[in-house]
Amino acid sequence: MKLNDLQYKMLLNTIWEDWSKDRAKDELEIMVEYAEKTAFFSRMYFVVGTACTASFVQQALSPIVLDIILPINETRDVVYIFPGYYLIDDRKYRSFIILHLTYVTIVAYYVFVGCDTNYVCVVQHACGQIAVARYDASWYNTNKETQLLFVLALRSCLSPPILSAGGLLTLNLETFAQIIKGSVSYFTVLKSS
Repeated sequence: MKLNDLQYKMLLNTIWEDWSKDRAKDELEIMVEYAEKTAFFSRMYFVVGTACTASFVQQALSPIVLDIILPINETRDVVYIFPGYYLIDDRKYRSFIILHLTYVTIVAYYVFVGCDTNYVCVVQHACGQIAVARYDASWYNTNKETQLLFVLALRSCLSPPILSAGGLLTLNLETFAQIIKGSVSYFTVLKSS
């Protein structure tokens, strides 16, 4: 975990250094364009996530609110956000349980938003750096070692990346369909016996 902390700190320092450099106006405009994309994606993620979290939490809070606003002779059914097992009477303390689950959901949402928007920031910054490099790249005028690195990078792009399961099989749509088909067959055999 500590190694990841150091790598992440180094990544953020690199981003800081990239923005601190004196750059040509065109390069700075490219970086600002990608920074604006980051801000847009982050805002959209936050707005959509907040709406989803609010509707998710609303399902649990609506019976409590309706019991206060429009009481009926019996208590409405308890709808928990996710299964939470407490060692107390859930009918008697349902309000506290639901408020606790709501709090946990909102805190988890903010953690996800923080991590995911940070990831978007890093990816968009990397895309901006690639765009800047493409803008002023004259790789054919560089030394032979750099040219060789470009050739190797281009060559590795010719073969698509392959995801495999322990080197036993390639994970793609066809193998997924075969696995599902086999699972359904086994399930049918087990269910019939």
